[in-house]
Amino acid sequence: MMKSATAPAAPATYSLAASLALSCRLSPEQEAVLEASFQRAKNVDPVEMELLAAEMGVPEGDVQTWFTARLSQWRKEQGLGANLGGLV
Repeated sequence: MMKSATAPAAPATYSLAASLALSCRLSPEQEAVLEASFQRAKNVDPVEMELLAAEMGVPEGDVQTWFTARLSQWRKEQGLGANLGGLV
């Protein structure tokens, strides 16, 4: 019997569509909590991400995705590279 080959997982990318889909799953109150945390620290450590997810009752991956998309948006607004943080 031949095994079906599965493609390797694609690298994580955070498109506008993905971030919009995520924002539809988060309530305005949850987004406000995440935004307040983002304003305090742009890079949140894994422990704080876990705590935020538990506090809001959402998967930790959703919090991580939100922060990644928000950081990318902030870097673009600041004129910085989306991934490297350097000047474009």
